[in-house]
This record gives sequence, C-alpha cells and structure tokens, in this order.
Amino acid sequence: MPRRILFLGITSNYIGPYVELRFSKAKTLSHSQDLPGSQLLLDVAAGKADVTFLEKVYAEEYLSKNPGTIKALSNAKPLRFFR
Repeated sequence: MPRRILFLGITSNYIGPYVELRFSKAKTLSHSQDLPGSQLLLDVAAGKADVTFLEKVYAEEYLSKNPGTIKALSNAKPLRFFR
C-alpha cells in the first residue's frame, strides 16, 4: 500500500482545505504561526512532512544555507493563487 503524502502548513495560512480538495488521499499537518517559515523546511528535510507551501524567498534563503537538503519545485506551475 502506498504511503500517504503529508502536507505541512502554518495555521494562519492553513492549506488543509485546498489540499483535501486537490489531493484527497493526502494528510495535512499545521504549525503555529509563531514558528518561522524555515521550521517548515526543517521538518520536510527531517522527514516529518513531505511537502510544504511558503514564499519563495524563504525557500531560497534556506537552500542557500542548506544545499541539497530539500527539493524546491520553483519551476513548477502554480497550483493555486491565494488572495
């Protein structure tokens, strides 16, 4: 049986409803908005989650300090725009 993908988000910008709509077999987990965006990336790198969504600038900063630890999907088409 294939493993479910775990999406990680921040409570104030919670991705749960969108993930459930678009990726019905995925699970979601949220962090408090008090944590920095880099914590999301650390959790993905540590294997606590598979995917996270955040602003590109945070991912670029993280990757400049931790090359090769995660894969950025920056060249992928946007899944959705939020206003």
